Amino acid sequence: MTETIVRMESISKTFPGVKALDAVTVEVRKGTVHAIVGENGAGKTTLIKILVGALRPDRGEIILKGRRVFFKSPADAQRERISVVHQESMLVPYLSVAENIFIGQNRRFSHFGFINMRELYRRAEEILNSVGANLDTELLISELTPSEQKQVEIAKALVTDPEILILDEPTAPLSERETQALFRIIRRLKKEGKSIVYISHRLEEIFQIADLVTVLKDGKLVDTVFISEVDKDRVVSMTVGRKIDTAFPERPAVRTREKVLSVRNLTRGNMLKGVSFDLYRGEILGIAGLKGQGQESLLRAIFGIYPKGKKDRGEIYLFGEKLNINSSLQAMKSGIVFLSERRNEEGLCLTLPVRHNIALPSMDKRQYLEVIKWEEETRAVKKMVSDLKIRTPSLAQAVEYLSGGNRQKVVIGKWLLTEPYIFLVDEPTVGIDVETKVELYHLFRRLSNQGVSILMVSSDLIEILGLCDRILVMYNGRIVKEFKGGEVTEQEVAKAMWGEGE
Repeated sequence: MTETIVRMESISKTFPGVKALDAVTVEVRKGTVHAIVGENGAGKTTLIKILVGALRPDRGEIILKGRRVFFKSPADAQRERISVVHQESMLVPYLSVAENIFIGQNRRFSHFGFINMRELYRRAEEILNSVGANLDTELLISELTPSEQKQVEIAKALVTDPEILILDEPTAPLSERETQALFRIIRRLKKEGKSIVYISHRLEEIFQIADLVTVLKDGKLVDTVFISEVDKDRVVSMTVGRKIDTAFPERPAVRTREKVLSVRNLTRGNMLKGVSFDLYRGEILGIAGLKGQGQESLLRAIFGIYPKGKKDRGEIYLFGEKLNINSSLQAMKSGIVFLSERRNEEGLCLTLPVRHNIALPSMDKRQYLEVIKWEEETRAVKKMVSDLKIRTPSLAQAVEYLSGGNRQKVVIGKWLLTEPYIFLVDEPTVGIDVETKVELYHLFRRLSNQGVSILMVSSDLIEILGLCDRILVMYNGRIVKEFKGGEVTEQEVAKAMWGEGE
């Protein structure tokens, strides 16, 4: 193998009540793709934040190209040509694409105190083209989809020509085509002698792109192995301590045909074009499709997030009664809740404790004369934490210190306390470890068995096929196919996703 470019030696880090890393040693070699895998809470993101100077270790050291370094901030790491694309967006929503790519580097385009915006946009376009992204560089970040935002972050990371590029769940919001474009960039950088640290829960990606894989569990190093010397079962076994042979719960043999939700001719701009379907009591109805085919817009329209435009039309019925939902509050009061893909931005108050995050949406259920019944709230939140197996040292722990999987459970817990009829679920397992995915699959089935209806969007075909009772495929804003769960192949659904089912 090639020379070591960076070695993290015996790194330890403790947060209040949680030992995130315990004497972990990882060595990254020049010109390789080094994957890091593990359950949520295993310590992957903490390790990366220490490497880029966003966190300081309690113990241990970083040796970069043979010399000991100490990063006080991400700027220090960037000066040493270490760049990172974080799992969570680090972009400024109300700046343009170009301004985000070159943020902090305006001097490169400054002449006599004025920024040459034409040159800024031109250079940004060049970098975006190099990562296969065709975006208007003058658009605000807030106007982009999650996948487009991720492309901007990757472009931003490449501006400094890094020797070490760290990618934390980079493909979570990307389509298969966008993912393969990213892989081409990674292979090109590898040929140039760059080192890539790649964090992902998608094992198929790890086996496509990585040379080595490091497995972390509960903050400890399990092992580092060559990818050519292991198979997926071995990696999963190292990650969770067992094989996942029963990932998906059994579907019920008989399901009620009571209609809970009926959508008729829902139309919104170019994203939704006459969408109609029924959702039955206790059903898990999956919506498959390539990214950007209208799935997310459908859930958001039902939940009342989008204000109705003059040309928008369509009707929504709940238990046969027509609904006029113009806000999320109206949807919640009707028993409809929404698990957003953007859980950190839209589902959580990160700086507030677990207790408040779970209790807020259903607070009115535990009030008397506008005074919160504290003991009743404590019992309700404690039960939810216990039922969902949320790993937190206390109810007072700020949600920002929880892993991605535990944050997702907090969002689910807050909605369950509202006692919903319908759960709208958008990409529920993005950025979540294998073990927590399995927990969520079984949770969704338990909810459906209790009569809750679930409308789930997922780009993970295995997830859709394994969990859902019925599957609708969306393409170009329309529902083009319907399949019965358990009676369809991955190839049949994929064919419809690519528009061959129209």
